[in-house]
Amino acid sequence: MIFLWIITSLILISLGLIFVAVLKHSTNTSSTENEDDLAEWICQTCGFHVQLGNECIYCGEKKTVVKKHNWAN
Repeated sequence: MIFLWIITSLILISLGLIFVAVLKHSTNTSSTENEDDLAEWICQTCGFHVQLGNECIYCGEKKTVVKKHNWAN
């Protein structure tokens, strides 16, 4: 009977650790994806200073994406 409790406890602890690892990984990736949305930029079409987002609220122009090179690879 004690053996069954030990096996059940190990399974629950393992599932908990997997859940925490997956949750931590998903929060790290989403924060880096949203950093570009928080950057301020000047609209090239109308000159408005956009403080949040990827689209100008006045003219509807989308923010131009500057690709970053990863030279480490």
